[in-house]
Amino acid sequence: MSQEPVSIKGTRHGLVIRLTEDLDFAVIKNDLRRKMEASHGFFRGARYSIGREAGLSARQREELDELCREFGLVPGSALPVGPRASQPPGEPAFLARGSLRSGQRLVHPGHVVLVGDVHPGAIVTAGHNVVVLGTCRGTVAAGTSGDDGATVFSLRLSPLRLSIAGQAAEDRILRRTPAGPAVARLDEGRISLTPWRRPK
Repeated sequence: MSQEPVSIKGTRHGLVIRLTEDLDFAVIKNDLRRKMEASHGFFRGARYSIGREAGLSARQREELDELCREFGLVPGSALPVGPRASQPPGEPAFLARGSLRSGQRLVHPGHVVLVGDVHPGAIVTAGHNVVVLGTCRGTVAAGTSGDDGATVFSLRLSPLRLSIAGQAAEDRILRRTPAGPAVARLDEGRISLTPWRRPK
């Protein structure tokens, strides 16, 4: 079987777009556009890097970056740079500012931090953790990469629907959300919502 001109892989650092060597640039660009169109906005807001830069002219690289931005991707390194000792503590996350209104969707393959509210009818989808520095009253899906250790934190967690690693929260759980900052996590196969406490 022949290799696809373009493959897109999600990592904890973002998306890596890999290009097959020795293919005509027009074929690569057309395949990338086809995959972006087929994603129906799933990659919007994700950081990306081009996995193979050798052999691309400056103009070709610019054309690929332009195409990615057209579909809402954000240029940035999706691969760790430098020795591990030089990395700051924690993990990279996608930071979004502003509230999500009904009909709006935020999707990212890694961690998501939203400075704002999630209104009813809005959706946040993340491959790993979700942090909402505001009120969350919409739909949240965390751990979509299969991360059953993912959590959802909000200053006011009152979602209409919530799932972690494909497991949906029961309605009775969502009806009894804590009044202040809270965190949702999987506990023995079921989602629990508990008040957030500062780590000691």
